[in-house]
Amino acid sequence: MWLQFLLVSCLSVLGLAASTYRCPASVLGHSKYVKVFEQNCYEFVVHKPSNFSDAQNYCKEYGGNLAMIKNTYINNFIGNTLEKTYNIHNQSVWIGLQYSPQHQSFIWMDGSELSTSQNQQFLKQTPKENQNCVSYIPNKKLWRNSVCETNLLLEPREYSRKIFICQYQAILVNSTALPNRGKLTVDDCPRNISRDRYLQVYGTKCYLFHVNDVKTFHKADAECQLFGGRLVTVDSEDVDTYIQNELYNKYGYLKIPVWIGLRYSSVHGTFVWLDGSRRQLSNFRYDSHKLSEKCVGFSAYDGKWLTLKCASILLPYVCEFEPQISATESPTKPPSKATTCPSITCELLCGMEGYKKDPNGCLKCECDL
Repeated sequence: MWLQFLLVSCLSVLGLAASTYRCPASVLGHSKYVKVFEQNCYEFVVHKPSNFSDAQNYCKEYGGNLAMIKNTYINNFIGNTLEKTYNIHNQSVWIGLQYSPQHQSFIWMDGSELSTSQNQQFLKQTPKENQNCVSYIPNKKLWRNSVCETNLLLEPREYSRKIFICQYQAILVNSTALPNRGKLTVDDCPRNISRDRYLQVYGTKCYLFHVNDVKTFHKADAECQLFGGRLVTVDSEDVDTYIQNELYNKYGYLKIPVWIGLRYSSVHGTFVWLDGSRRQLSNFRYDSHKLSEKCVGFSAYDGKWLTLKCASILLPYVCEFEPQISATESPTKPPSKATTCPSITCELLCGMEGYKKDPNGCLKCECDL
């Protein structure tokens, strides 16, 4: 059925509506090469090298344009997909950006101008004559000026032929908004967490980036549990890209990996998330999947996962929390008075079992076996 509809369930970054999108019927036959991200369909045409105009004409024939990378999330998504899914690293790929003599600047295929922040994505280079089109370098996640089409009398045609990415508007099939909920903000996160630059919301979750603190895997998870959360579950490419983007761009964190909530389970014979869910996404670095190392770290440099020793390595970590808001609560209703739980210090490592709670819902230094 997925070949027929190519349905992708996704959560709106701007709210809490659960929506389902599908790609236009014109590209359903290309489903092997199509992915949905941020309400757009992206077709990775890795089997048909073309010059810039032929690539754009191909996309237009199916109702789209060459891909327009207008924010960092899309930029990282494009690079990660090319590297992880199609094993394309340093090969140039056409995107939908071209120099306009009329505007004296680069213009996206939809006619919009290049912003100042987007202009920072270009490689530091001196453009040569006739390099009026733009290509993307996956392993650098940067753009470069390229010759749109070569003069066959001077250079071989292959010089300007590149693989490319098309972008299509996804079609909203179904939207099930949770009743009486507006945009999720950090105010909806657990009340005992400090509201600072390290607390963020994305989709329907709250995330706390402990980039200035290091712990072993189990102590990191215990710290998350003290505030009502767990180490982060990276269960989709959206979340994977989001975590990498925040670590890489917002916090500038490239030194060592960070703990995520994935570890090896001898019961299941595979890696499972701390919330008990099976792994739907796999992004292990090819040379770092050792069963002797039971816990998993996340590299901000390339977004890859690597296995590490749980008890002997100290790393920063990312916690994930459910928002504290009732699905039936009206946004105009004053918030009910919440029980203030005292902070506790606990040396017990309760792992996946977690800690017990008292009648007021506050954590106790006892394992919930």
